[in-house]
Amino acid sequence: MAFIDARTVSNVLVARAEQAGLDEAPRAHDFRRTFIGELLDAGVDLATRQALVGHSSPATTAKYDRRPERTRRAAVDKLATPDAVPLPGATPVDARRRLRRNGPDHRARR
Repeated sequence: MAFIDARTVSNVLVARAEQAGLDEAPRAHDFRRTFIGELLDAGVDLATRQALVGHSSPATTAKYDRRPERTRRAAVDKLATPDAVPLPGATPVDARRRLRRNGPDHRARR
């Protein structure tokens, strides 16, 4: 199996992003993260995900689990649905702004 080096991948991504009119090109690591996330969503076990991406430690692979972040984002998105009952004095836009400004794990950084 032939491998492509990281610089070649980066150059292709930048060229394609420019052709598509994107402000920012995706990084090769974005695809790696997406691949691991898709495996996770498909129910692929940790050891198999680890082997597929070549991590030496299962702890490294486990860091790619973004489900808690997606769960929090989905909860905030529910605030924007027409049938949602708004909290007194808060709007869905306020909640999304706070999430974007503070990040999903802002409490852990205190």
